[in-house]
Amino acid sequence: MGSGFSPKEFYGGMMNSLAMQVARDEVAWVDRHRAPDAPVDTLLAFGCAVQHTPHLMRAAVKVFEVLGIEHQAVVGRQFCCGRPLQRTGKVRAADSIVATSYARFASYRPQTMVQWCGACMITYIDVASRRMTTPFEVIHVSTYMARLLRERAGDIPWKNTDRLPVLVHRHDQPKVLNDRASGHGGRPGRQLVGNATIDAVDEILSCIPGIENLGVVEPPPTGAPCDLKKVNGRFVGLGDISSDSHRAILAGLTKQARQTGAEIVVTPYHACQKQWSKLASHRLGVRHWMSVLADALGVGVEDRYQNYWRLADPDAIVEAAHPAWDSWGISREDAYDHARTHFTAAFSESIHDCECGGSGCGAPSPELVWPGITEVRQPS
Repeated sequence: MGSGFSPKEFYGGMMNSLAMQVARDEVAWVDRHRAPDAPVDTLLAFGCAVQHTPHLMRAAVKVFEVLGIEHQAVVGRQFCCGRPLQRTGKVRAADSIVATSYARFASYRPQTMVQWCGACMITYIDVASRRMTTPFEVIHVSTYMARLLRERAGDIPWKNTDRLPVLVHRHDQPKVLNDRASGHGGRPGRQLVGNATIDAVDEILSCIPGIENLGVVEPPPTGAPCDLKKVNGRFVGLGDISSDSHRAILAGLTKQARQTGAEIVVTPYHACQKQWSKLASHRLGVRHWMSVLADALGVGVEDRYQNYWRLADPDAIVEAAHPAWDSWGISREDAYDHARTHFTAAFSESIHDCECGGSGCGAPSPELVWPGITEVRQPS
């Protein structure tokens, strides 16, 4: 994110990505602040960037509902933590955004504010809490959910208890760029949030019947896909790799799946899910822990982000996404633009290759079997 950072493009891109994946009548959160008439028990603050993977928001809301958690979910620019401006050195503007968002959160008068975004949580620990008195508990969603499952042990309405062997991506060190932007000479919340999140994910998985945690997934030799690298002033991720590199990475992950018996990789953060899902295959799926939990509770949600990446063709993506973008009044021309911007990659020509390289592994067609996309775990 350089000096030419455009808030309009930054926030607008997220909204466009969401509008390709979620129809208006599927929205279960608010992105415009309006003070409620009465206090809410729990405020679920999604942040901003999770709008690129909105199936996670839908899953989280469904999980809160099935567990009987009275809540209000909020997302987007009006509830931003200010990090986009922090990262460009605009500290005063960022602090103003933090203060405004905090006032909006406080207007809901919650007992608990559950922060979805680890980066937002870090910001509120390191910036907001130094300036303001917090009359409500602020807790990361993974820590909150681990605590709830622990406290309600034996009273959770599990629907799917089939065995599911998993590997876990830990992402122990959340990437917080430009630490000096906060003006506090360091980020004490960074390690706190990172460790708590990872420990909580392990505890959540241990609570879900049928989940067999086989340990930590070994990332590709090129590094974990969510560890974005900056090259010539821009962040380079999986969307920039070649088809040959993509095939090589898939082959390595497939080998690891066969050696361990794992069926999916579980990710801890939405940014990890967004990037790791581009490496999913019929042999080793990729799912965020909230999706795994939702499936186990019988309220699983289709991962359309992963589905569209799998399609790898703007024409097919636009058709598949038609119910969503049409509900927002988006033109077909703009839908094509959003499809190319958010859901296609340089390695798209290799998307439909089986990782056996055509040697005849006997596996079902990856176009038809793609764990974590159109399929969710069904109740046992």
